[in-house]
Amino acid sequence: MLTLLLNTLGFVLMAAVATHSIVLHVRLRRFRHALADVGEMLLTLDASVERMTEVSSGFSHRLQAELATVEGRVATAHRLGLELQAASRTAENVSAQLERLLRQHRQAEVSRASTTPRKRAEPKGFAERFGRADGATSGGHAKVPADAAAVARTEDELQVAAL
Repeated sequence: MLTLLLNTLGFVLMAAVATHSIVLHVRLRRFRHALADVGEMLLTLDASVERMTEVSSGFSHRLQAELATVEGRVATAHRLGLELQAASRTAENVSAQLERLLRQHRQAEVSRASTTPRKRAEPKGFAERFGRADGATSGGHAKVPADAAAVARTEDELQVAAL
């Protein structure tokens, strides 16, 4: 009986090992087929990854080119801003100078309007030397000096009178 029990137990163990071997064989076969499919899929996946890499590198190159363009435009805009700022400063300086010149011109007009009459501004004896007391001769024309020295004196006196 012990032999029968041991034989039965051995038979059950051998059947379990055989079943286990069959199950392992089926699983290994499926695994091999899966690996073969994966090998084909890896080639396809590798090609897909390569295409994705090319697309992403093309995208990055295009992005870098557009960034360089934008940076160039920003630099140009900055340079134009500086030029506009300098032009604005120059325009402000010119405006200030024009205002100063306008004030000076107005002051000169006011001072010309308030200058003294010619009789008071001429040196003493000028009118008597060249005509009557009002500076005119009997014919209505001013007397013209005959020599060059008198002309020079007259010009000097007129310049002094203008000051």
